[in-house]
Amino acid sequence: MKVQKGDYEGQIKSLRSRSEEVELDLSTRLRIAEDDLVKLEKYRSSHDQVEKQMNSLNDQLREKEVEMATKLERQERKFYEEKARMQREMNEMAKLVKVEARSEALRSLDKDTKRMVNDNRRMREEIRFQNSASHEIQDEKSLVLFFCFNSN
Repeated sequence: MKVQKGDYEGQIKSLRSRSEEVELDLSTRLRIAEDDLVKLEKYRSSHDQVEKQMNSLNDQLREKEVEMATKLERQERKFYEEKARMQREMNEMAKLVKVEARSEALRSLDKDTKRMVNDNRRMREEIRFQNSASHEIQDEKSLVLFFCFNSN
């Protein structure tokens, strides 16, 4: 019986040793799993926080884009209004310069040249009148010819 008792004690020792090894291995794995779980929870927490920050930044970016587009439209409108105003001012200045140049040119002419300018104006008006009268006569001639050929 002693032989059997020693065998059992050896087996028990062997089982205890293996049990301790398994327990140590399992506790190590458990510790690693718990560490991984803590890391995972931290990751999730930081991931959620980063995602919230990204959403916030995206919202801010969209707001800035809208703000910048509005600002750009205002500036473009202001630029075009300013350009139109400057164009009107330049047109007015050109008219004034033209009038001033004409009156300066007329002032600098001598009597004979002024008389020629006035004669040219008068002749221009006379040509317009004669041209208009000629058209009227042509129209009347056309009517007379029309009635003459159609009455026969």
